[in-house]
Amino acid sequence: MKLLDAPEDNQTLEESAILISQWNQCGTRVNKLKVYKQLNDIANMVRQNLCTKYGDNHPASQGSEDESLSVDQCILALDVFNEVFYEIYHFEGNKADYYNPDNSFINKVLESKKGIPISLAVVYAAVARRLGISLEPVNFPNHFLLRLDVQPMQENNPKKYKYIDVFHSGKRLTNAECFSLSPMMGRHGNEYFRSCSKRAVYVRMVANLMRITSHLDDVRMLDGYELFLLLCSDDMDAAIMLRRFYLQSGMNISEVLNYLSKCEPTGRNMLNLVKYLMCEAKLLLHEEENKNKNEVMVKRRAENQDVEYSVGMIMRHRRYDYLCVIYGWDSQCDMPDSWKIQMGVDRLPNKDKQPFYNVLVSDQSKRYAAQESLMVEENPEVVSHSEVGKHFTAFKNTHYQANSELLKRYPDDVNVTIEKSNTGCVSEMQTA
Repeated sequence: MKLLDAPEDNQTLEESAILISQWNQCGTRVNKLKVYKQLNDIANMVRQNLCTKYGDNHPASQGSEDESLSVDQCILALDVFNEVFYEIYHFEGNKADYYNPDNSFINKVLESKKGIPISLAVVYAAVARRLGISLEPVNFPNHFLLRLDVQPMQENNPKKYKYIDVFHSGKRLTNAECFSLSPMMGRHGNEYFRSCSKRAVYVRMVANLMRITSHLDDVRMLDGYELFLLLCSDDMDAAIMLRRFYLQSGMNISEVLNYLSKCEPTGRNMLNLVKYLMCEAKLLLHEEENKNKNEVMVKRRAENQDVEYSVGMIMRHRRYDYLCVIYGWDSQCDMPDSWKIQMGVDRLPNKDKQPFYNVLVSDQSKRYAAQESLMVEENPEVVSHSEVGKHFTAFKNTHYQANSELLKRYPDDVNVTIEKSNTGCVSEMQTA
C-alpha cells in the first residue's frame, strides 16, 4: 500500500485502480502492463484520428503527459477522443447490469468496455492525460464527474469549468446541467463541484464495492472492508462491520472481542450491534475451547430426556423469525453468567434451566438458542451458511444429514431428526 501513501503528484488514478482491482480479485492476476498498453492504444488511436482530421502537424495531436494542450486544443482533442472512445471502442455505461462488481475493476472495464461513472472516469482521465489533457475528478453526489478548466486565467467565474459525464458518452455539462444528474440536491451545493483528491477517488471506489458486495457475504465483502480501513483507519462503523464479517467467517475471534470491548460507538444502533457481536464472539470462543478438549463428549438422549430437538433439524426462531439448522445441543445453558445477562436469558420463562441449541443461521451467524424459543420450520429449505458443509453431508428436503463427526457426539439424534422432520409431531412450546 506504499502507493496510496505516496505524494499525490506521484500517484495516477489508473495505478491505484489497478491496486484496488487486484486487492478485490484474489483469484485473478491483474496485469499492470496490459492495462497500460490498452490505455496507450486508445490514446494512440485518438492521435491518429486527430492527424487524419486536422493534419499531421496540428498542435492538438502533439499533446502528451509532458506536453499539455491549450484549452482550444483540448476541446478539439476531446471531440475526437469521444468519437474514438464511444464509437470505435464502444465504451458505455453499464445500465443493464449496473451493480455487477466487475464494473468497478479497471481490467474488467477495459475488457468489457462497460462500467459505472467512476470507473469509466478513471479510464477516460488516464487516456486524456496521455493526450496532454488535464481532467480533474469531481466527487459529485450519485454520479462521478470529471472537469476541464476552460478559463484558466479567471477565478470565481461560474463558467470556468466544463463537467464531463463519462457515463453518458462524454457529454460536457454546465453547473446547472449537472443538477439533473442528482435531482434531490436541489440547486445548491457548490462544494460538490470542486475537484477532489485522488485519495477521495479511491475511497469512493472502495465504498462502491462495499455497497455492491454487501449482500454477497463472501470474501469480496471482506476485501472491501479491509481496504477501506487502510484508507480510512478512523472510520469506526467500517471497523465494526469488518469485525462482524470476521465473526460470520469464524476468523480472528479473540481480536474481534478485544476490539469490540474497547470501541465506543456513539449511535444507538451501532451500540446495540456491538453488544450483540460481543455475545457472538464469546459464544464462538466457548465453542473453540470445547472443541480443543481431547475427548469427544458423547451425548445420549436417554440421559437428556428434556432435549426435544436434534441435530440436523431445520428450525425457526419464534421471536426473531430467523431460519436455522441445529448442529449441537446442551441439556442446560452452558454459557458463563455474563453471557446469560447480556442475552437476557433470565427473562425467559424457563430461564437457563432448559436445553439450548447451537444453530447455524441463514444470515451467516452462529447462535445459541433456548428450546422454548425455537419451533420446527413448516416449510424446510436450505440454510445458506458457509459452515453447513462442516457439519452435514447432505440436505434431505426436510432436514440435514449429519456427518460422521457429529454422529459420534450425538449418536441417537439421527432417527429423532428423521421422525420429527418428516412428521412435524412436536409439542407446542411457549413463545419466549
